[in-house]
Amino acid sequence: MQNIAPDREWFSPGWHLDRAIRKTSVDKKFAAFWSETPFAGKVDKKPTVQSLRHTFVVDKMNEWMETGVDTGVMMPYLSRYLGHSSISETQYYYHTIEQAFPIIRRHDAMAQSIIPEVVTYEE
Repeated sequence: MQNIAPDREWFSPGWHLDRAIRKTSVDKKFAAFWSETPFAGKVDKKPTVQSLRHTFVVDKMNEWMETGVDTGVMMPYLSRYLGHSSISETQYYYHTIEQAFPIIRRHDAMAQSIIPEVVTYEE
């Protein structure tokens, strides 16, 4: 970005170039664009820019785990790509996703050895 716009402080400046664009401005524009799509009246919950980012992170991490890619190696790249200042900001997207549990369980050999499968015991 520095090569393209050397004096630019923000990647997405607002009306005032010394300030970032406001989240509400982005949300309003996104909602307006969404309302113009053929899907606008067909969903219960409207998507947001944040939900698209969230879905991207979850899908990417699921893909890495399913294909055996080391997420520990890739997380700094994903975090940087999203513009996060720390990896924990990126991991937050993934920590409460129900669909991730089966994938994590399959790839977490330690948990499988510590927490055995529950079996019915009869005397």
